[in-house]
Amino acid sequence: MSAGAEAKFGPESTVVVFGLDEAGKPHASVFGAADAQVAEKAAGLMGMRVLRLKTDQQRAIAAKLPRGRVFGSGKALVPFVAKRLYESLAGFGGAEVGAQPGGPEPACAAAPGQDSGMPRGDGDSKLPASVDDLEAGHVVLACEGPALGWYEAIVIKVDDDDLVTLKWRDFPRHPVFARRRWQLALLPDVPAVA
Repeated sequence: MSAGAEAKFGPESTVVVFGLDEAGKPHASVFGAADAQVAEKAAGLMGMRVLRLKTDQQRAIAAKLPRGRVFGSGKALVPFVAKRLYESLAGFGGAEVGAQPGGPEPACAAAPGQDSGMPRGDGDSKLPASVDDLEAGHVVLACEGPALGWYEAIVIKVDDDDLVTLKWRDFPRHPVFARRRWQLALLPDVPAVA
């Protein structure tokens, strides 16, 4: 990393938000530690991925990116970047925190059991009757990524704009993430077999 890049981005650059827009054009920007949590939420709103910088190679690529900016609306400025630079980031993977409807990077295929017609939980259940009824504490299915499948997640909070903040039920040490209501599926409400 050059001295100029180090001064501009420094060790506080911890998160990269990147993704393709609806036209398939690559976007990416780097965010410092102070904006990391808000940037991750913004990535969910915009259907982009998050890469938490851990290696020198990742930091070297991040040093070539424009600095991101977070707005009061919860969205972020993530400018266009060169395709080669984007491909370098995509090679690291990154956590998928959302997807755009019909966008080029779908979170997963159709939600399992979404139209199953199975009976739903009663008022005491941690299973909501529909995705419109989500509240903190409900358990739903969320997609980890295109090749990774659907897993149980616990609703932490539901924003007025249909953004749902979740945590993985079976992986409590993983960071929280966000999905839109339409990106979630309901668990079937069936009794366990003894």
